[in-house]
Amino acid sequence: MIRLFIRFRTSDFDAFQAAYAENVEFRRNWGVLSDSVHYGTLDRNAVVVLHDFESEEIAETFLADLKAADFLPEFIEPSSFESWLSRELDWAPPEEDGAKDPDQASSMSPSSSPPSAA
Repeated sequence: MIRLFIRFRTSDFDAFQAAYAENVEFRRNWGVLSDSVHYGTLDRNAVVVLHDFESEEIAETFLADLKAADFLPEFIEPSSFESWLSRELDWAPPEEDGAKDPDQASSMSPSSSPPSAA
């Protein structure tokens, strides 16, 4: 799976939120499998949008079409727009290292107590 991160500032958060909510079908038609929108706790005009895609090619096509649709300048401060694609890190241990016994507690397990202050 490929995740598209889009970070920007909006000049009108409420208008952006309404337009985003109205375009669910657009995102689905362009291959968005799941999405979420996040905004800053101190500044709600600072926005991060996450979209998941089946492939890098689909994500790149979506982003190119989004930019070409001229949707961005209406709500987004163009100089603030950033985007990048990522792949999820596979946390499974490499086979050559051998899998650890899941019953063994690691030093980083959630049930471990934090070190005491001296």
